[in-house]
Amino acid sequence: MRVLVVSALAVVAVATATPAMAVSQVSSPVTFLTTDIGKRTDIGYNGYVNETLTAGLEARTIFQLSSVGNSGKQWNFIYSVQNLASAPITNARVSIFGFDVDGVTIANNLVALQSATSTGVFGSASRNGNVPQIGPTLDVCFRAGGGGSNCASGGGGGNSVAESFVGGTFRLTFATSVQKVMLDNFFVRYQSVNSNVLNGASGVGVNAFWAPAVPEPAVWAQLITGFGLLGLSLRRHRAAAMAIR
Repeated sequence: MRVLVVSALAVVAVATATPAMAVSQVSSPVTFLTTDIGKRTDIGYNGYVNETLTAGLEARTIFQLSSVGNSGKQWNFIYSVQNLASAPITNARVSIFGFDVDGVTIANNLVALQSATSTGVFGSASRNGNVPQIGPTLDVCFRAGGGGSNCASGGGGGNSVAESFVGGTFRLTFATSVQKVMLDNFFVRYQSVNSNVLNGASGVGVNAFWAPAVPEPAVWAQLITGFGLLGLSLRRHRAAAMAIR
């Protein structure tokens, strides 16, 4: 029988060489066409602190395509951000959101993002920033409250716990005309996270679920009308059935 002897030094060396686990990105690409004016996507995010999934740390974003200009080079969106943090989280700010971007031409060639700008609460745009706990750089990040020039710090601004939707606009610009834009690897950054076990920590959230978009008033009216007609039809059907008996 052979006995395998491993020195303590070798074990330490292997442990040191093993990279730290990072939060995995979630690929759920969303495509917007030039004809998709008014289309929106509603995204829900979980929350990680120190690369550990943290209960109660959640957020939501809505991105709506408002217009396409400059012969398909400029794509304008309206954004909304909501902080959905709940117990045991007592305080948290959503300070950054971001994603990867690709433009697609008629020939299905991919066009990289040239620049990005934003207005509103998340009015500072950064390109190719490293995201803490996630690792890879993302194409664009939108920060609240100034802070650094990357995807790591949103300063003292952002969306506080249970705050209603806050937002603004952002523009994605490409060097050449594109017929559609693909957004992917959505994330948010949390700061000033507090709970019974955390104090002043920061974290990240990745696309974890798709939250249903809030219907427009016209859609609500159509739904109500549809339910009313369905109820009327059922009542007539029952009345007819009773008459036959």
